[in-house]
Amino acid sequence: MRNLLITICVIVVCIEVGRLVQSGVQEKPSVTVTALMEPPPRTLESPRTNGYLLLLGFTTSPSLDPVETGFAMWSEAEIDRGHRYFNYDKGARAQLRMAPEIVQALQAWVSPDPLARFQIQNKFVKNSVTQYAVLMNRYRQLLAMPFEDWGYGHLGTPRYTDLLVTHRLFVAEGFSRNEATGIDRLEKDLSFGRILLAKAKTLPTKMMAAVMIDDDVILLSKVLSQRHLSKAIIRRLSKLARPLNRTEHSMRWPVQNEFVVGMSRSKRPFHIDSLAGLEDSETNRQWIAMRAGLNPDAFEKLAQPFVSRIPWVSLQTQSAVNAYASHYDAIMKAMDAPHSPLPKLQDVVRTSPQTFVDRLVNPIHQEPTWERSAALGDPTGEATQTAPSAGSAGTHCSGRIRLLRSLHRPPDALEPDTREAL
Repeated sequence: MRNLLITICVIVVCIEVGRLVQSGVQEKPSVTVTALMEPPPRTLESPRTNGYLLLLGFTTSPSLDPVETGFAMWSEAEIDRGHRYFNYDKGARAQLRMAPEIVQALQAWVSPDPLARFQIQNKFVKNSVTQYAVLMNRYRQLLAMPFEDWGYGHLGTPRYTDLLVTHRLFVAEGFSRNEATGIDRLEKDLSFGRILLAKAKTLPTKMMAAVMIDDDVILLSKVLSQRHLSKAIIRRLSKLARPLNRTEHSMRWPVQNEFVVGMSRSKRPFHIDSLAGLEDSETNRQWIAMRAGLNPDAFEKLAQPFVSRIPWVSLQTQSAVNAYASHYDAIMKAMDAPHSPLPKLQDVVRTSPQTFVDRLVNPIHQEPTWERSAALGDPTGEATQTAPSAGSAGTHCSGRIRLLRSLHRPPDALEPDTREAL
């Protein structure tokens, strides 16, 4: 009897495997899959003009050109896109890393009066600017460059830790000199942050831009609360506080990038990814997630469930890929539509036919944790209050929300001069 049952099971599995192979030949990628695999349009063809490559090579040796270093790193990964990280271990690519001490020292943003703290830290700020003069010069160069996120489709990210600290040092030095210089730098920095947010095609870059904007908006709200500001300065700064536009808060490309990277890796299950740069990339992603108010493993929990559960075996069916594509497409549409709840994976799966072997080798069960990232693209900030699992995901929106609330207080709550200027 036992042998009979085993024989029946083997026959059933063989039949299902045959159907699986047949479906893989007959079933075609859906229109949604084809659309999601289309790369974003490229507007910058010359690497010399792209600030993203300067970001990649930001910490390279003073004797090297950061843009050329960044282009070399990007080219190495581009050879095997989706399977190689950006390798910072090679040569002197990470020679100018920021020391942990300066990261801790530049915490004036969370103090009750950051502008006063900058004055108190004047000597420390000056010494730090001298110590990191090369990075400061590169940051000024970055602020003046066009930007396009060439990290799309890649596993790695630039070292955003050093970028954030340099951005803070740049603004802090301005306010440590005088208020006028500080306001000038804050305006340049916030404008760059919004460009970065609008141009981001990957989730780490989108999050990093949001963190930088939140930094600047906190300071901006403090500056606007000063009683002695002229009407001209108030009007000038108020323009920076405009709500994010559709492109800035859109999550379309960052979500689509996760789909593309997942598909790229699933197509080569026998390929062992290069480990060069892996540790640095994971550390960087964990750091970005924490700065954005998320759990350190936020990136790991994002859905890339395209690979079979059976080790070294690729039995991915086209129907499963089509189902995942439909889900990602629904997520993108929901994130760009105010007040829209994120779709559940299982709601999409119910409409996708699956055989027994489908469920065995391609179990569609992993629910994405995009809710936390959705707050990043929420133009109203309400996702931080209504999403049950959002937790502290509103950190990267909080500064903007606080500022908008302060700017839209009832007129009688504002100082007379401020009320008239606004």
